[in-house]
Amino acid sequence: MKLKQGQIKAVIFDMDGLMFNTETLYRDAIIKMGQAIGKVLDLNLQKKMMGRSNLDSIRVLKEAWSLNEDIEKLRSIRDESVIELSKFRLQKMAGLDELLSAVSKLNLPKAVVTGSQKKVAEHFLSLAHLSNQFAFVLTGDDIVHGKPDPDIYFAAVERFKLQSDSILVFEDSLNGVISAKGAHCVTFAVPNEYSGSDDFSIADATFRSLKEIVPIIRNMGL
Repeated sequence: MKLKQGQIKAVIFDMDGLMFNTETLYRDAIIKMGQAIGKVLDLNLQKKMMGRSNLDSIRVLKEAWSLNEDIEKLRSIRDESVIELSKFRLQKMAGLDELLSAVSKLNLPKAVVTGSQKKVAEHFLSLAHLSNQFAFVLTGDDIVHGKPDPDIYFAAVERFKLQSDSILVFEDSLNGVISAKGAHCVTFAVPNEYSGSDDFSIADATFRSLKEIVPIIRNMGL
């Protein structure tokens, strides 16, 4: 998809699996939880959890594993493990810095929209020294219905005070793409190793990495 000069007024980044390699961190944290109780995280369950709000993903896990524990307790166990793992293993996805730079050179405001908990999102952004890059960050704590419901993207559109079709979204999961398109945003899918087999035909365009989007953004300024 070719974007016209002046068409896009703002850009939104999903976080988990799009900006950072956090899907592997969440995977390993849940594997650790499962090992303690004799449960196994398979790929189908992991994909069902991807792109959802922090709480919704735990609800999926609780149901799949028939767990009796409180959802908040399960979320706390998982997120504390993820935060600890990230201190040593958090990595930016290939092309992220170049894409952020290209967007900044066009003076387009940027935001993060993620299903993660606020404290987790702030931790990741701070760890990667990106906290000051964004006009705002919306998380799963800010809405009632998480992705694939479009609520969080409607909230972002309202914050930007722009028409939704002038906002460009980058998402890596099918749930995220459905959410962004449900809010009528222009949506680029960048599947990761876990979501690559999903059908992203609903997206406006699909790319193999963030690096492939960089020249498209640069050309918007020509």
